[in-house]
Amino acid sequence: MFRNTNIHNPFIYSKKNLNHFIEISGTEKLEKYKIYNILGSEITSGTLSSDKRLNISNLTSGIYFLKLESQKKLKFIVK
Repeated sequence: MFRNTNIHNPFIYSKKNLNHFIEISGTEKLEKYKIYNILGSEITSGTLSSDKRLNISNLTSGIYFLKLESQKKLKFIVK
């Protein structure tokens, strides 16, 4: 499978055994991030760790938006 490594499209994924974390893939550097709720209120912010995992255990069920320093925006759902 051919993959263009010059294009970086971050995406979020989670593993069932790590349900308190989401992992960000497709970023080359440690980026600053902000998480917003569906109403647009900022919930939390920080810098991605080297393993590119975000602890979401403190978030209640709902729809959230992750905005990266690179201006990429991603949506995720906490059940």
